[in-house]
Amino acid sequence: MGSRPAGAGDGQLLWSVYRSSRLDEVSAWGWGDAQIDAFLQMQWQTEQRARAMQHPHADSRVIVVDGKDVGRLLVDRAGDCILVVDIALLSEARGRGIGRAVLGDLLIEAQGRGVPVVLCVRRGNRAERLYRSLGFLITSEDELHLHMAFKPLVGAAAGVLSRSEAWQTRS
Repeated sequence: MGSRPAGAGDGQLLWSVYRSSRLDEVSAWGWGDAQIDAFLQMQWQTEQRARAMQHPHADSRVIVVDGKDVGRLLVDRAGDCILVVDIALLSEARGRGIGRAVLGDLLIEAQGRGVPVVLCVRRGNRAERLYRSLGFLITSEDELHLHMAFKPLVGAAAGVLSRSEAWQTRS
């Protein structure tokens, strides 16, 4: 498993990842396929423009497993934290430990830099369980979202942790 920089030729993949991540939610609204796709396409385009303006220096990556593009990671390292702007996987890649491994790498980086990892998740998103299991705590919330942070261990408490210990022992 690894990642590569997202490029101009990845638009269809990024659209597919976004669509896959929202399809269950929007399908419950009783709309037809054409209406769902039109709505999601509009939201995706708006989100892409907003993220480009809000996080101009973010690192946009394609998550790759066994040579296959399976997801997207957008991370902004500007400032005093590692901000996970977006992490999403195609539906067939979910539940296989890929998100845990990707986030684990970010937690190791955070530990080394001594900065928190922060993210925001929609209420009801099943990824919240994953975030909690990795040691993320809710820092604030509103009607739609939970804002969460992983704060690295510091000083003697940090010790020398292996790659897996750094994010598996925080639950």
